[in-house]
Amino acid sequence: MESEPETAANDTVEAAVASEQQAPSTRRAQRQQAIEPTARAESAEPEGAGERTPALRFCSRFYALGDKLAVLSEAPHDGSQHDEAEATRLLAAILRALEVPAARLAAATDVLNWPLTPEQPAAETGAEHASRALGGFLTQTWEQHGYANLLVFSSQLQELLPGYDRSEGASDYQPNARNYRITSTQSLAAMCAVPELKREVWDHLQPLRERLK
Repeated sequence: MESEPETAANDTVEAAVASEQQAPSTRRAQRQQAIEPTARAESAEPEGAGERTPALRFCSRFYALGDKLAVLSEAPHDGSQHDEAEATRLLAAILRALEVPAARLAAATDVLNWPLTPEQPAAETGAEHASRALGGFLTQTWEQHGYANLLVFSSQLQELLPGYDRSEGASDYQPNARNYRITSTQSLAAMCAVPELKREVWDHLQPLRERLK
């Protein structure tokens, strides 16, 4: 049986996404695409070449929320302003459920777009290069903000994160040689598209919730 605080927190997150159940079918069909990896392989075929080179694309927004917590949120490249605003409201609701002030969500502290430039060669946009870039980005943000926990909302960035072990499939762990713990869960866009995911996400957040008390 859930405790009263946990029930209230669940209700907070549920209320933030309940409106999705009443959205028009066309809107829900569009949002359904958000469940698919937003860090996705796209084909780049050089002229005269018979083979396709996978190119990885993603946009990650970093929010510094104090010395205890920072957030890294993957956003769809083709998301509308309405989708972005809805994701921000959902993030604020989740932070309230974790009893974390959400006043600093007005704008992302830092943004990592991948590829870094439109001219970046397709051969240098794959997962290995992206993982190194993401690792360097997180090193920089930690040196600037010194957070103890990093909460990641993402569709597929999990495998690019420092210290991720695919064999273990961990969603809450401390990477080697890092001074913070990572909690990785579903993207905000996916939760907006499928409200049922909020229960899974809330389960993922329980170890982090205990550390933030």
